[in-house]
Amino acid sequence: MPPSSFVDPLCEDSVESGAVTADTEYQEAGIAQSARVEKTATNDGLVWLVIALRRTLKRTGLLPLARDLRAIMVLGPWRVIPRFLIRQLRPAAPLNTIDDSVLTGILDPIAIAEEIHRNSIAIEGALPRDMTDRLRILAERLPAGEYQDMHRIDDDVRRLSEDVAIRNVLRSYFRCEPELIGATLDISSDESFDPKGLHEFHIDYPGWESLCVFVYLNDITSDKSYHLVAKGSHRRRGVKGLLRRRISDEEAQRRFGPSLQAVLGPAGTIFFENTEAYHRRQPGKEKRRALLKLTYLSHRGILTQGRGSKEQFARTARLVETVRATELTREPVL
Repeated sequence: MPPSSFVDPLCEDSVESGAVTADTEYQEAGIAQSARVEKTATNDGLVWLVIALRRTLKRTGLLPLARDLRAIMVLGPWRVIPRFLIRQLRPAAPLNTIDDSVLTGILDPIAIAEEIHRNSIAIEGALPRDMTDRLRILAERLPAGEYQDMHRIDDDVRRLSEDVAIRNVLRSYFRCEPELIGATLDISSDESFDPKGLHEFHIDYPGWESLCVFVYLNDITSDKSYHLVAKGSHRRRGVKGLLRRRISDEEAQRRFGPSLQAVLGPAGTIFFENTEAYHRRQPGKEKRRALLKLTYLSHRGILTQGRGSKEQFARTARLVETVRATELTREPVL
């Protein structure tokens, strides 16, 4: 699973740079910024504040302790109190009719939410073919990297993040109004290289209650880099498990063997997951892998405000606009 697009100084999967390294041709392209990009650039000060905090903790050797304390705070049994208060203060709006949804297959949000609560994951729905093709072509032509805040840059990602069918599932799951805190397009070109430990079973916990929506932008079969999750493991942690954010394959097989599920499907496949369940990426044989990830919380906290600096956001936006402008003439980046 790709890292979240928000900056959390205590999260193992947080990204400090908030930007990708593009090739020279794209970096030097003179594509003008749109007014929307300028308006949605985010607060530099807060981003660098949380990054500075993480670096300070790392330099002083306190980062592991801070992570342990955060895990205990966020994952401990007392989390029922802030969850209850959030639902009282921000109750969910009524579910909307799905007539305006562009997606297919997301028909019963309450049943989907119950499945996620039970099994950690629900593979439901698909993008329409035209949207899938546009996002797939964009991913083929972008250099490998992690592209954050895509809902602020790309209209298809924005429409997906606001889709009524997805919002209905989120409201049914959280029982309060959801907050989108990140939309990341993750493109990898070498699955044998795993600097962030995504091939290891791990958990993510961006807040008191979270839910991720993943979209495959490649056809994913059993020989590709599929997502693997231990179904129901978010409910089977125990007190000792609060500090066990990573486990080996051997332990995962021993503890969850029959519950391990590989998520396979064609480009456009959508699945919802509580990433507090143990999960990992299975390295495959394909040359490129593209995955879109939308991260939602039941609330927005101090540590979930940063999304990269204004300059980093502008660079990503220029890069995407350049690719969009040249996608009919440029060969895919391999």
